[in-house]
Amino acid sequence: MPSHSVWTIVHEPYEVPFATSHCSTIPLQALLNVPPPAFRNEQLLHMYTRLTKHEAPFAESSLDAKAYVYKRVGREDEALQQTIKDIVNCSYNFHYLHDQLTYEDIASESEKRTEVFIVYQQIGEVMLPLVSVRVLMDQELDCFELFTRQQADVRAVEFSRFSYHPLLDVPVALLDKEIRLLLDLHKRHLFRVLLRGAFRFLKSRKYRTSFVIMPPHVKRYMVGCGFVMHDMPESQLIASEAHDKMRRSFSKYWKPDRPVREQPAVYKLDFRIKPLVKEVKGQKVVL
Repeated sequence: MPSHSVWTIVHEPYEVPFATSHCSTIPLQALLNVPPPAFRNEQLLHMYTRLTKHEAPFAESSLDAKAYVYKRVGREDEALQQTIKDIVNCSYNFHYLHDQLTYEDIASESEKRTEVFIVYQQIGEVMLPLVSVRVLMDQELDCFELFTRQQADVRAVEFSRFSYHPLLDVPVALLDKEIRLLLDLHKRHLFRVLLRGAFRFLKSRKYRTSFVIMPPHVKRYMVGCGFVMHDMPESQLIASEAHDKMRRSFSKYWKPDRPVREQPAVYKLDFRIKPLVKEVKGQKVVL
């Protein structure tokens, strides 16, 4: 009896850039429908309202990865600089401030040389900064006022004030499963676009070393986004009255009463970014 071979063709998922994938948009209404945080401080509540309430057709629009734009923010752009400061203050005060009835301005201007980078989307008349970071480019870095430093790097920078816009910072438990997945992918993609642009700028100015202070959960998130971070166990917290007061105020961030392994530490942040591909509904989506 002749035998017959049966061949089965298996189609492997194909890779597509995030901006052209089926994950590339999120209806803004899905995020706006989430109840606002229970702010106990009036200043934070007004700040949040200014950042999230816009005239039509804003609410009927969508976040769209094809429309995301990386930008270096000049000091002369005072209105945009203030919006970014509001986003930073809104985020850090709400998530980390111990006394929720008070308010701490942590986004004030520095006399040191700094650069601010964002990724934004233009929605009608609204320029919406979706994610931002500040880079300190100075001989005296803030992180080494808080942690000991074994050796000086002549050309080094410090990343700080990573912040998502409040619309992206909603409690994920209040979102349905599909929107939750889309939001996670968009935030990771935005973070990579932001730092890819910042790294390119810094390398063009001959910087090769960067530092960042991170609590453990943010470090894990960054590594999960494809960033390479190096431990610096030789750098220890510097004890001082002023620093201790700040750590107590933002105890949800610094966790001064917890073991050292659960507290923020200073890391070297590599300028390399690892590839990041997520398989979603049969597509390999390149973030």
